[in-house]
Formats: sequence, C-alpha cells, structure tokens
Amino acid sequence: MHIGLRRLDEPLLAALCDTAAAGADPLEVMPPAPGPPGWTVRRRAAFVAFHRERSVAAPRPVERTWAVVVDGEVAGAARLEPVDGGEEAGIWLARPWRGRGVGATVLRMLVERAHGPVVAETIADNGAAVAVLRGLGACVTVEGDAVHARWGRADGRPGSDAGRAVLAAGRRHSAGLRADGTVVAVGDGRAGECAVDGWTGVVAVAVGNVHTARNTGRSHTVGLRADGTVLATGRDNDGECAVGGWRGVVAVAAGWRRTLGLCAEGTVLAAGRAAEGACAAAGWRGIRALSCGDWHSVGVCDDGTAVATGNDRYGQCAVDRWHDLVAVSAGYLHTVGLRADGTVVSTGRGGGDVAGWHDVTAVSAGSGHTVGLLADGTVVAAGDDDLGQCAVGTWRDVVAVAAGSAHTLGLRADGTVVAAGDRTGGRCDVDGWTLAVGTPGSSGGRCSPPGPG
Repeated sequence: MHIGLRRLDEPLLAALCDTAAAGADPLEVMPPAPGPPGWTVRRRAAFVAFHRERSVAAPRPVERTWAVVVDGEVAGAARLEPVDGGEEAGIWLARPWRGRGVGATVLRMLVERAHGPVVAETIADNGAAVAVLRGLGACVTVEGDAVHARWGRADGRPGSDAGRAVLAAGRRHSAGLRADGTVVAVGDGRAGECAVDGWTGVVAVAVGNVHTARNTGRSHTVGLRADGTVLATGRDNDGECAVGGWRGVVAVAAGWRRTLGLCAEGTVLAAGRAAEGACAAAGWRGIRALSCGDWHSVGVCDDGTAVATGNDRYGQCAVDRWHDLVAVSAGYLHTVGLRADGTVVSTGRGGGDVAGWHDVTAVSAGSGHTVGLLADGTVVAAGDDDLGQCAVGTWRDVVAVAAGSAHTLGLRADGTVVAAGDRTGGRCDVDGWTLAVGTPGSSGGRCSPPGPG
C-alpha cells in the first residue's frame, strides 16, 4: 500500500468531494450546513467552498491542506493549521481506508512537514488512537475525556522529539529515562557505564553498542540534559566521554568508543575514536537525527535524505539514494532507515529482511538484528535470533524499542519495560522499571499541554 500527500488543488478538490460523499458523514469532514441530512447538492457545494476559502483559492490560506492518496485513489484529507505555539494537525479518512494504518502514516508525514511544534487531539476512549500518538513519539496529556498530543523539538526546528530516546540497549547493559529526568541502568557496569544515579534533568539517553565478541564489552552511557548540556559515564579510553563542554545539543547518539551530539542549528559534535572516519561528521549541515553503529555513523537531513561516514566495507554507508526518511538506526554492519510512509529500507550485511515491513513508527538496529515498532503498538523483529532477541511477537501497547548487541527492550504505554534476548549480567533486569512515556519537557519536567485549538 503506497500512501502519499498531494497539496490540494481544484482537480483534487473535486475528487476529494466525491470521496467524502461516498465514504464519510458530512459532520465528519466539514462544518454544519443548513438543509436536510446527507450529501445534498447544496452540501457538496458548501464542502468545496469551505476548502477554497481556507486553502485552495484563499489569498491568505488559513491552513495547508493535502489530499491523502492511497494507491492512486483519494482517500481523505490532512491539514496543518497555525495555532498558538505551533500547528494543529487534522486528518479524516473515508470508511474504506479506516483501520488500516493509513492515519498513523499520514500523521507522521504531517509532523515532518510542520514548521514547528504540532498538536493533535482525540478522546480518552479511543485507545487505538492514543496508542498511535504515543507510538509516533508524541507527548500525551489527559484532561478528563480529552487527550492532547504534542510533538515539538526543544529548539523549535521542524520535526519531533521522537529521536530523543528514553530507552537504550548496549553490548552488556541497558539504560532508561524516568519521568522525573533521572536515569536508571542495569547490567555489567565494570567500566562505570551504569553509574548514573546522580543524573538529573535528563531528557534523552544513549549507550554505546558493539557486536558481541571476546574483545568487546566495556561501554559508556550518555545523557542529554534539558539545558542542552551532556553527561557521560563509563569507558573513556578514546575520549568518548569528553562531552562536558558541549552546549546547545538537542539529541545524542553513542556508538563503539564514540559519542555524537546534534546541535540546534543542525550541525554535529563528535568525541571519541576517530579511526575509519566514524567521527567525521563535522561538515554535516541540516541534520535532524543521528545514529551510531560499530564503525559508522548516519544522519538524517532536513530534506529527508541521509548521510553516512565511517567503515563501508559491506555497504553500510550506502544511503545516498535514500529519501523521505524520518529516522535511521545503525548497527554492526548494517543500517536501516524509516520512511515517512512507514516502510523501512536497509543496507549493509545482516540485520534481517525488513523489506516487507509496513506501518512502522520506529526502528532500532542491534548488532545482527533489527526491531520495528508498529503503529498499533506491536513489535516486529528480523535477523539474528540465537539468544531470543527477536522474540517480541507477543508484545503489546509498546511505544518505544531499543536493540542492543543481543537483547531487545520495549517500553509500554504504562511506562513498564519488557525485554528479550541475552540476559547475561542482568542487562534484561528491567521488570521493576517505570520510565517516561514521551520525552520530559525542555524545562526538565513533564511535557506541557498544547496551546489552544
């Protein structure tokens, strides 16, 4: 199923009106209009006039409106309307396309097209919609029967904070972000990678990952603070923890013996092992997301393309033809990219077959396996499963995933965490965790409710 957005114009408006009349109630897709119920000639004319006045023919459009096109057919409409503090997202779909994951894909596309923070609303009884909002990285707040969702980077640039991880899995340990901005870590901490007890004001975590081998193991943990500074603990033989002077950082990524930081202006900072070019990201511009593998690093550009640097022996850096990306994840010898339509692309060696995945809202690459979070809160996995790291088929209500060297973590909507795979050293001892669902706000507390609208 191919899902796309096309800016609404006169020909598409006529097709959209036909779609609405055939598969939606008038009150679902337009303001009330006088006259008998149903799609009368007068009501169809009012529908067309409504969209002309707001976007298609307006000298100063009230909103940006797109036709939702599924496999060449107009399936509904999507909009972004400016409100205080951002843009409000709205979607309607005709009956034949409801319940098929189209809405989640379209909402992801709107978030990526926004000029700033995005807000959306639903009702508390709509559990499926709430799960989708959380799965797409929204900060969700509940007020009575109303559910408010907000996506918005702390730096005000387009896109969401979905790339700010609240869960991270490494070679021998795991880390998680609590709702109060503190951090918890379990596993083998002989290099100090689990020494996070004193951290506060953290809004994202990352851990260094590396493939399982006799000569690998010691790692580090990184925390991004709400004020744009960065914390690090653990192995520092190559200077991977030398991040104390970083400022203005909005996202972090950790790989084998190195750390990357994404700055508010879209540039990248690097610390640690420079061999093979894995830290050669100083010239990158317009970056919106980062990921580190064993020996390579990958970034998503503001235009949805990707860049990569480092070891490319198996084609793990062959991302130059990728497009429409919203996220990337780098593993041992492979890289995966998440497209705005919910499909996944991959390059390199290993990681499993992800070509048939659809309705994906997040991806995470382990050393030899790949994990995908679906819009309905379930999880898929492919690749190496020798230690059960792909045994995620029964997981439900998941809102975030993290793949380590040989284990997998999943964050549920209630803040609890599930784990699969290698349990050596206690890396999967997460049963007692309760983590932040959505990123804590940029002031160090919970996310604030959306503005009016």
